[in-house]
Amino acid sequence: MPSTRPPRVEVHALLQTFPEGEIFQLLRDQVLAHSSVDPGKQWASSSSYLTFDKRTLTHGAMLEAVEAAFAADRAMQDALRKGCRDVVEALAGGDGSASARRIVELGEILERHERPDHAAACYDKALALSRGLSDSGPHLLALRRIARLSQAYGELDRACTHYETAYGLARDSRDAAECSASATGLGNVKVDQGKWEEAEQHYTAARLHAEEAGDDFQMGQLWNNLSVVRRRMGDLEGATDFSSRAIRIFEALGDAGELARCHNNLGLIQVEQREFARALHSYEKAVSLATRPYVVAAVRGNLCELYQREGQYLLAEEQGRLGEEIALRHGFVLILIHIYRLLGTLSRLREDPNGVTFFEKALEVSHRHNYLHAQAEVHFDYGLFRSGFGDADEANGHFEKARSIYRQLDARTDLQRVEERLAALSCGP
Repeated sequence: MPSTRPPRVEVHALLQTFPEGEIFQLLRDQVLAHSSVDPGKQWASSSSYLTFDKRTLTHGAMLEAVEAAFAADRAMQDALRKGCRDVVEALAGGDGSASARRIVELGEILERHERPDHAAACYDKALALSRGLSDSGPHLLALRRIARLSQAYGELDRACTHYETAYGLARDSRDAAECSASATGLGNVKVDQGKWEEAEQHYTAARLHAEEAGDDFQMGQLWNNLSVVRRRMGDLEGATDFSSRAIRIFEALGDAGELARCHNNLGLIQVEQREFARALHSYEKAVSLATRPYVVAAVRGNLCELYQREGQYLLAEEQGRLGEEIALRHGFVLILIHIYRLLGTLSRLREDPNGVTFFEKALEVSHRHNYLHAQAEVHFDYGLFRSGFGDADEANGHFEKARSIYRQLDARTDLQRVEERLAALSCGP
């Protein structure tokens, strides 16, 4: 007797059925979160280069995705309603400082729900409302939120300007905590630009301000940030020392989540030292300590890269797919892009030309969300992929696109890396 069960529907077919636009973004997110690999195709050879658009949903999962999308929308609306009521109460009480802070909080709600334009409008309004207040806190907070949002969407010069303004005002008001937060933001932007020395200067200043403020948590995070920078500068001994300092602080604070981040970073250092067994132990410890799915997904990506280096391609693919699953479940877009870059690179190592699907999907996602640095990274790795298969013209095109974005971002280290590749291509085989 034939089955009357409705057939599974592929993600791309479902997404193409609904129109584009912000109102349907939550539904897109939930469709991805509720999708899975079709059990009937799990062992097919094509499953090795499956991307999220070929995942499927049962009839029940599709209905669950719709309900989850509108539940998420209701949760956002409820949070915004409460936030607006808080603004009204602050206004009624004649508290301009509280009003500005509540407007910032509305922006934070919108930012968490991927409404960057609306979030930016809230931050700009809070900035205007907080000018001239005796309490500088709301103004500094608005500046930092504008900077953070600008950085997330590749407007690094604008991010720097707002962080620098915040830092100057915080120094004038002798607010050590705000100085530390703004200097940390500047360091983060310099990391995105690959300006390691400048990043180190800002992180060091931020750490000293955090010490002045007596903020052990912030100091621990900054030691970890400094460790990351030292690793990128090639000083693995210094990176290990700074990582150990961060770990000691978070062990004393009993903060498992931050310890997970530290051990993940320590694993990256150990990979550079070619101490793969120790790196594996650090990554496993990070997973066991992690309190947030984002950290677990990031570690899975690092494990994928570690196993690639060791030539254990099956284990690399397994870890990559685990990271992909978490990224799709929780909407971690940047992690998903990174995982697809890694799976594309794995295809290159396996000499499998079908890996183009990973790079194409990573480019599609990074364009949709306007993550410029991620786009450049995908183009760079795609160039390596094309070059590996002898397609010099395609490789050159992707390297050129990466170079253009890196120039736009003033990402000097990355720019040097892609310039070297272009020079090598121009010399021929």
